[in-house]
Amino acid sequence: MDGLVEKLLRLEGAKHKALVEIDAFAYDASVRKQMRLLAIPRKNPSDGVADIERLLALSQLITLNTRLLQTLVSTTPWFALS
Repeated sequence: MDGLVEKLLRLEGAKHKALVEIDAFAYDASVRKQMRLLAIPRKNPSDGVADIERLLALSQLITLNTRLLQTLVSTTPWFALS
């Protein structure tokens, strides 16, 4: 599970960079990569215990990105259309 958390954290970081740079295409690419990663069946998702600090960092980054995206969509309509 640690590998999955690390990959998600890396992709969420890429989404954050795209949001800060107001790059809708890079954001969309990162979202698609995350969707593909999560669509891969896992043999035993309970294998290994994820580091709680990494999970907390992922959760905080997801929350921050959600707020940034909401702000961008409401203030920069073309971002949502891209």
